[in-house]
Amino acid sequence: EEMLQAIERERATNAFMPPSMARDLYTHPTAALTDLSSFRRWYIGGGILPRQDRDAIHALIPGVRIYYQYVLTEAGPIATVLKEEDYERAPNSIGRAFINLEACIQSPAGEVLPTGSVGEITLRGPTIMKGYYKQPQATADVLSADGWLRTGDIGSMDEHGFISFHDRSKDMIKTGGINVYSQEVEQVLSKHPAIREVGVIGLPSQEWDEEVTAVVVLHDGADVAAAEIIAFGRER
Repeated sequence: EEMLQAIERERATNAFMPPSMARDLYTHPTAALTDLSSFRRWYIGGGILPRQDRDAIHALIPGVRIYYQYVLTEAGPIATVLKEEDYERAPNSIGRAFINLEACIQSPAGEVLPTGSVGEITLRGPTIMKGYYKQPQATADVLSADGWLRTGDIGSMDEHGFISFHDRSKDMIKTGGINVYSQEVEQVLSKHPAIREVGVIGLPSQEWDEEVTAVVVLHDGADVAAAEIIAFGRER
């Protein structure tokens, strides 16, 4: 509520926040009663932002431009950005490399993979860190001799440079001999109209080694059975 009041009072033009905070803002009961017309650029990153959230934001603030960002501390303030005008070209992507940065998908051996291949997202440019403080081995593990930063994130790149984020490499779930990217399951379930937030984890299973498990938070007033959510995911 204080942030909404500050935007109205100070005529703020832009801000950055994770999707959960943006959701808190646009669903707040005073949001529709607040003059947010000065707000022009909404930078959002650090989690999934479903289309239904984007639509709600645009309905609340007509004309606001959403910039969906991906970054990690080692790469500076912004690594990739999905601009408002590019959203329909790659709606499930994290956008393209930000200004002055290069991005590519590499194999574990450090080879650049062809378009559409799944591998590790790597970044190079002037905002990349010089190294971890007094940790030469940790630095060597993630920085190549020619300046590429291994992010530890799994993704793929299309022919136009748009990057699809699959998962953190350490968060990949191994179930019944199959690799499941938790982020991909989260992307699907987040489209269910009753689901506000979702996190997917692997729980120990005697049958499957790990069992793909979703933890969901519903929108206020929503009521949905687990079986319906499972069926929704299965269909997709």
